[in-house]
Amino acid sequence: MCDLRNAFGGTLSSWQCSGLNPIRLCESWSYITCSESSAVVAISIVDVKIGGTFPSSIGQLSTLTTLNIIGCRIGGPLPTLSSLNSLSSLILKSNFLSGGFLTFIPSLAKLVVLDLSSNNLQYSLPSSIGKYSSLETLLISNNKFSGSLPKSIGMLSNLVNVMFNNNTLTGSIPSGLGLLTKLKYLSLSRNKITGYFPMISHLTCLEAVDISTNSLQGTIPIYISALESLTMINLTGNKFVGSIPSALFTLTKLSSLYLGENQISGTIPSQIYLLSANLLQLQLNSTSIYGTIPTALGILSQLNELHLQGASLSGPIPSTIGHLTKLTSLDLSVNSLNGSIPSSLGSLAQAVTFNLQRNSLTGSIPVSLGALTKATAFYLQQNAFEGSIPTSLCAMSTVVNLFLDSNLLTGSIPTC
Repeated sequence: MCDLRNAFGGTLSSWQCSGLNPIRLCESWSYITCSESSAVVAISIVDVKIGGTFPSSIGQLSTLTTLNIIGCRIGGPLPTLSSLNSLSSLILKSNFLSGGFLTFIPSLAKLVVLDLSSNNLQYSLPSSIGKYSSLETLLISNNKFSGSLPKSIGMLSNLVNVMFNNNTLTGSIPSGLGLLTKLKYLSLSRNKITGYFPMISHLTCLEAVDISTNSLQGTIPIYISALESLTMINLTGNKFVGSIPSALFTLTKLSSLYLGENQISGTIPSQIYLLSANLLQLQLNSTSIYGTIPTALGILSQLNELHLQGASLSGPIPSTIGHLTKLTSLDLSVNSLNGSIPSSLGSLAQAVTFNLQRNSLTGSIPVSLGALTKATAFYLQQNAFEGSIPTSLCAMSTVVNLFLDSNLLTGSIPTC
């Protein structure tokens, strides 16, 4: 333990040593937990700006079950933990660690939680990753790992939580991922992964899948309906094509559905109302979806975010959108919508963002929109609105960005 103290620069004032002998280790040292026999079983340090590196001797603390050092500015490579036969939790996130992935040794067979996220780790993930057979949580987000996902990941049958987002991983998603039947959370977003939607139809415990911002292609498979526990799907920023499958609307637990920035086409199915019980966020922005906005969207009464901008939608804005009284963000901009703004949109009193810019909307600006008193962003520019600016907009006292330019408005600007 005194080696560890010295490697950390002696910055922890309660960690006192006489030579290499700790003084009152279990009684006085902070961040340390001891057993009844005075053996150190846990080291947990969070957000203490320590610095330094791990000494090789840390691998000799054979009684450790927990080593959690978070946000402490520790640098250097990951330590070799050769004698930590009881270690179940290793959380080293938000440090400055460098080098490659943790070297597997049989003594780590009991490891349940491994969190190396938010460091400077790099290189490929080794095939030996499949030997961590007890792992339930594997988090390596926000690093610089590259190469393809090893096939051996399919051997980690106890995995519940996998977060590999924000690295530079390439290649396709291995089929072995579909064997992880206990998996609840999967994030592979912000990598360079290619190929097709993963074959995960047997992962019936899966609650959230985020494979956004990659280069995946093909269609959204109909077998997605088997994932009946899903509450969140994020496919944003890929190259998916085809229409929105009706199979999605059997997933009645969904609270977040993100399909934007893809090449999907077709119309918005009216069956979307089947998600009304729980859907909070719907993003279909920057796609090739066309046709009219279905009136059935107004049944999604729990929605707080509706983003349909940058598609190819036409026709009028349904008055039923005004039924979505929990909306905080409405973005229908950059489409070909026409007709007037329904006065019912004045019921969106929780809206912070209200964006209808760059359409072909006509008529006057409804007086009722003055009820959007929580709006900070209000965009109606580049349409064909006529008449005067209603004085009711003066009630929008929190607005920061208000754009009405490039319309056919007349009269004077209201004095508020």
